Amino acid sequence: MATIQIVKFHLNDGVDAGEFRALNERFQKEVAPNLPGLVRREATYSAEGEWLLVLRYTDMDSAHKGGRSDTSDISQKFMTFINMSTMSAAFYDLVSEGQQHVAQNPFISLDGQTRSFYSSSFVLDINHIHFSLSMDANGERMNQQIVPAGQGQNYDWANDHIFVKATMALSEGRVTLVEDTLKSGFHLPRHYHKQMVEIFYILAGEIEFTFDDETVIATPGMTLNIPPNVWHDVKCANGGKLLTIFTPGGFENYLVEMSSLTEAQFADEALMNALAEKYDSWTR
Repeated sequence: MATIQIVKFHLNDGVDAGEFRALNERFQKEVAPNLPGLVRREATYSAEGEWLLVLRYTDMDSAHKGGRSDTSDISQKFMTFINMSTMSAAFYDLVSEGQQHVAQNPFISLDGQTRSFYSSSFVLDINHIHFSLSMDANGERMNQQIVPAGQGQNYDWANDHIFVKATMALSEGRVTLVEDTLKSGFHLPRHYHKQMVEIFYILAGEIEFTFDDETVIATPGMTLNIPPNVWHDVKCANGGKLLTIFTPGGFENYLVEMSSLTEAQFADEALMNALAEKYDSWTR
């Protein structure tokens, strides 16, 4: 069954929209033919500046593997244009569709909004598409997703062990949920977020959160809600465990990028700061 991926985002300040469109065209010509299962990728934007990518894959498995298998320079540059804190994404099974067509001003309609494509090419007429993965045939209900204990995207770092329990794709970018086991001596230095809200629920151990105006020893059953622009430092001397909700979602993409770094790159302070800021974690 064909799969549609829909990605919404805004560009970083100062990015030229024409350059972004040209880069997307290069992707379509130079990268897309080498990605198994990717049939077509189109981009459009609204008057408010929100961009929308619509990607059609031959099947759901190809859709999930597509991004991970793409390491091209074009895609790396593509990602630097995007404000990651505004990105949301979702996958849908395509259960029916109207005729494909060529038109001077192809269009798509999503969530009641119609947007013009910048190019005239073969596109899906999404007015005739119905989705079945995140919604039922009537568009009324999300399907359940069960993640057993000890499963999920798995990142075992020197100071903690993270399982991703819900990715941003499940909620169209609104939420990421992780389970984090903190090892003895864990320390996350002082930082803040400009867009992201963090919600921590303590499962085990004593975890020290230091804010500008107080220090809290968080124990099992406690919840800490940290809005944007609140500096905080986190320590755990003897080990602990917590659930963390990130909204908007996307923290899992930060983990993916970090997992590919070399020791030399981890030691590069400028590189690490740039990567952290890409995912809305700031220390200056």
